[in-house]
Amino acid sequence: MYFLTPGIRKMVKGRIFAALGGIFRAAIKKDEEGFSVQKAIQASLLSALVSLPCLSFDGDMLVSEDIGWLRVNKNSDFLVSISDSVVDQCWTGSDAVKTALELELKRSGFKVKEEPILPVLISVSSVGYALEKGVSCAASYRISVSVIHADSWISEDKKLLTFQYREIWSTNGILSGAKNNFDFRLKEQYVQGIQSFLNEIDTRKTKIIEDVKSNSDVSNDVREFWQNRLSRLN
Repeated sequence: MYFLTPGIRKMVKGRIFAALGGIFRAAIKKDEEGFSVQKAIQASLLSALVSLPCLSFDGDMLVSEDIGWLRVNKNSDFLVSISDSVVDQCWTGSDAVKTALELELKRSGFKVKEEPILPVLISVSSVGYALEKGVSCAASYRISVSVIHADSWISEDKKLLTFQYREIWSTNGILSGAKNNFDFRLKEQYVQGIQSFLNEIDTRKTKIIEDVKSNSDVSNDVREFWQNRLSRLN
């Protein structure tokens, strides 16, 4: 059974007709490899449904925010991974960056381990080189956060499962300047990056809780269940 408000039903209907229109237009332009109308319809209908901001099926609830943020909590283990592709001695302090980021995580109450099982993964990567005969340097910097994600593909009564890391947040940029303080400046960019991520955690989780509270397509019991469950995450 589907719990759909009249407004959402209208939205679904509109998107389904739009998807079908695209299918039949594409079918007319059938290429040499052939065109599976059935598969295309299935894919387009799925796309139309999952693009809805909030939809409920038998008490399950879809929210607009990435629920991967719920895996970022005090019960999770964190791992900081460094990829150093900077040459010409422009970045000699990658170990210091790793230590600094781990310290920021610990200060926020998160657990950092060297060999955790399915951790929240903090990935740091830089590519750079020296300029002006070694007087200055230039490098890109990127920090991202990924969490384990489970996905499935169902056909009849059979299911394929996969677990892989999916990125939920990142920031990047380019830095250039004198070589004598380049290490310090690059570390500063990464520390600012991890601080931005830590500051965003509560905002993202609050958005998920707000989506749950405002969902009128499920029973009060289902809504209260998720509100209570999510409020206990830290």
